[in-house]
Amino acid sequence: MEKQMNRGLRATVLVVALAVLLGGAAFAYNALFASSKAGDVQSARTSPDTAGIGQGSALTPSHPLGGTRVGEAAADFSLFDAEGRKASLSAIRNGKPTVVNFWATWCPYCLREMEAFQSMYERYGDRVNFVMLNVADTSGETDSAQAYVKEEGYTLPIYYDLEHAGSKTYNVSGLPATLVIGADATIRYKGAREMSRDDLAKQIEAAL
Repeated sequence: MEKQMNRGLRATVLVVALAVLLGGAAFAYNALFASSKAGDVQSARTSPDTAGIGQGSALTPSHPLGGTRVGEAAADFSLFDAEGRKASLSAIRNGKPTVVNFWATWCPYCLREMEAFQSMYERYGDRVNFVMLNVADTSGETDSAQAYVKEEGYTLPIYYDLEHAGSKTYNVSGLPATLVIGADATIRYKGAREMSRDDLAKQIEAAL
């Protein structure tokens, strides 16, 4: 009888010990998981995304005073005009709808759609700002862009992303890319594809 009681007692102790061990392990796992999730959320809030620009390396974007998604107020950034003067997107917008196109001379789709942008500039240029932003991501790209625009006779306003501020801010990882911003500074369209005249006219009309 005493042996049976001892065996029963040992079994009970083992069961209790096992339960305590499992309970402790579960508690530790949950605590660690919660801490990990909190760290992930903090990282998502404080760590910037990275995006390659054209054929360049990964860069760190910033989103000053705005967002980069459709429906958000457009983030501002600095850029340079054809004379090398530094400006900002917000100053160029000046309360008018604005089309921003990221392009480069090594991008055949960019060159192919340039005619459509020139056509829309001639049609809407008095009511809409056009920012043809050359992504200077390769050696000599700025000179190539200037020569190309002159040779083709385009009169579009050409700007240069010399510091990659625009490309970083809007996470441009492929060209061409286009933004259409309304007069209220809200992003109405954002896409990374070749635009036709009809596509571009539709997006501009929606922003007016």
